[in-house]
Amino acid sequence: MKTKNASQYIALPVFDTTAGQQIGYVLDVCYQKDLKKVSGFLVVDDESEREYFLSKHLVKVAGDNCIMIEQSLQANFDADTNSFNPVGKCVYSHQGQLLGRVQQVLLDGWQVAKLQLDTCEIPASKIYCNGNNFVVFGKKPQKNIKNNSKNQKNIRSLPIVSIQNIPPNSAKIGITQTTKISSPSKVVLNPTTVMQKTATQDVYGLNNELIVKKGQIINQKILDKAKKHGKINLLIISCK
Repeated sequence: MKTKNASQYIALPVFDTTAGQQIGYVLDVCYQKDLKKVSGFLVVDDESEREYFLSKHLVKVAGDNCIMIEQSLQANFDADTNSFNPVGKCVYSHQGQLLGRVQQVLLDGWQVAKLQLDTCEIPASKIYCNGNNFVVFGKKPQKNIKNNSKNQKNIRSLPIVSIQNIPPNSAKIGITQTTKISSPSKVVLNPTTVMQKTATQDVYGLNNELIVKKGQIINQKILDKAKKHGKINLLIISCK
């Protein structure tokens, strides 16, 4: 099975083939909450810096160099922009063992095929919880819907798993032991990630003022100028 790295879509230009114009850039790949399929893309208008959700159903072509759609006015500007992207999240087994941190999402078409961790790869079919802070992998606990009182008793008796309390046999199953696990952040939207990177194109401000020239190294002065003109997102996707 040939898979595609989902991060390859980030920073691709989005073209409206009906109007014959570019409507923005891909900021993030959005997923269904159960992490089974891609639901669409988070796109930013490089002029207004406005973010909106672009459903996969509007996508005509998702190529290697651009995203092509028709009738961009159908894009939902009022959608919840929670992408449910697992990149950066820690993955725990159903037994409370830390398996690693998500580095990449591998796709088969719109289907999520695998999650690539810093320690191994895991199939998406065995993921049953994609939370705000971590992913749970393994057997899904059985639910007894007939007896609510017993269910509540079982819930209260579940052991509390501490991140710092790594099981002693963790080395045998390839668990990475870490002393500190920070909350995942949306890397593509973090302005500090562009520091010391090289601009791949000219970026202009509100009055057609040049913020950064192609080939320049991004420094704090350029970053502050981009913030002043509201061009942070464009700066992020215009450097490498």
